[in-house]
Amino acid sequence: MKHYIYKTLLFLSPIIILIVLFEFLLIDIPNDYTYKKQYLDQNASEIETLILGPSHTFAGLRPEFIDGHTFNASIGGQSFPYDYKIFKKYRKDFNSLKTIILSYSYPTLWFRLKDHHINSSLIFNYEKYYGIEPNQFIDLKFEVLNRPLKLNYRFINQYYIKNKSIMFSQKFGWGKKNKKQRDLHKTGLFQADRQTYKCIKSDKNKKRMQESIKMFNSMLDWGKKNNVDIVLITTPAHLHYRENLNPTQLNYTIKTANDLVSHNKNCLYLNYLNDERFLDEDYRDAHHLNPSGAEKLSKLVNQKINEFNKSFNSN
Repeated sequence: MKHYIYKTLLFLSPIIILIVLFEFLLIDIPNDYTYKKQYLDQNASEIETLILGPSHTFAGLRPEFIDGHTFNASIGGQSFPYDYKIFKKYRKDFNSLKTIILSYSYPTLWFRLKDHHINSSLIFNYEKYYGIEPNQFIDLKFEVLNRPLKLNYRFINQYYIKNKSIMFSQKFGWGKKNKKQRDLHKTGLFQADRQTYKCIKSDKNKKRMQESIKMFNSMLDWGKKNNVDIVLITTPAHLHYRENLNPTQLNYTIKTANDLVSHNKNCLYLNYLNDERFLDEDYRDAHHLNPSGAEKLSKLVNQKINEFNKSFNSN
């Protein structure tokens, strides 16, 4: 028996060494989570406009085109509960904050990271790197097991061999992706189907929606006490995405946003979903803008926020 164990360990030792080596290499690679946490740790007191959300705002809003000290704390796949957790983590430090821009998209009220396996692994990143609600279980998990081996190898090769960053975040947090445009029809159909909840009136989805509204109201109440406006934004989407959305879910999403606005003077809803000013060439795929589209959107949002501030102050 001892001989068998010895042979097994001898056989596995190269694999174990490789896993340990990969783990040490991976945890030292700067990523979008470590960058955004470090920036907020060091600059939260100076930020005037904070952007939160998933890939729609990560790729779609460029801080350099928004007035004042603006930081984009969005990350691809970031669900609204994690927007709220980031807000709670730093709210005591937001001494200069005037505006929070929140991505408010078709699945926002119901989407949770644990819904899809590919997204559930992101929970590890928030707890391990962002320091949001860390627990003993996460501490025992390995980064090398958090994604496919092929992707881990690519990260290590890109960072240590090619001396290139694996981050998409640019200065002030905007997520730049220079990939050529993906098929608008295919990505529209796929993403609309993926983000549609078959029964938003189920007990589970009702509970999620109520949780989301409670978090929105908590942020709005804090904003009133601290003179901070909350701006909800639905970013532009291509026709091939819009035509595949479920009308009931979409109408409920828009109605909820309008209800929040009607009950809160410090809340503004900007709905660009069907905005015809955004053309085919503005999209990276059917529901994400490319850099030039993001510049266009950011300038429009900046103008609307300035108009809202003037109107609010005059009242």
